[in-house]
Amino acid sequence: MKYLSISIFTTLLLALILSGCSSSGSDSEPGLDGDLTIEVQAPAESAFFLTYYTWDGNTGDFNSETITIPQSGLFEYNVEGSDFVGFGIILGPIGDVEAVNLALLSDGEIIAETDQPVADGAYELEFGTIPDELPSSIE
Repeated sequence: MKYLSISIFTTLLLALILSGCSSSGSDSEPGLDGDLTIEVQAPAESAFFLTYYTWDGNTGDFNSETITIPQSGLFEYNVEGSDFVGFGIILGPIGDVEAVNLALLSDGEIIAETDQPVADGAYELEFGTIPDELPSSIE
């Protein structure tokens, strides 16, 4: 009887340990180490200032351009580079633009998104870690 109790206890303990192990490692959780895409859904022909900044843990980079939303209402921008520690996006509408959705995708999966503008009317996203004091290369 004592052996049966120990055996049941060991089996239950092993089952709990195995159920605690999950496959939710870095492969199943999208992150900044895959192919990154900025996606903007907005009315066709609306225009924006698109700015994104990256941090790889040592250096930063800053990119900016003006974009126009195509007839499909969907604009996709594939980001060059990978293995970022932090990523930020600022989408500033040119004129009054409503019904905007800004998303950051990693390997096709949404990792951050917003449809709410901040106080100045721009849409902003940050994902990962960005230092409070940006290096001179992106200030």
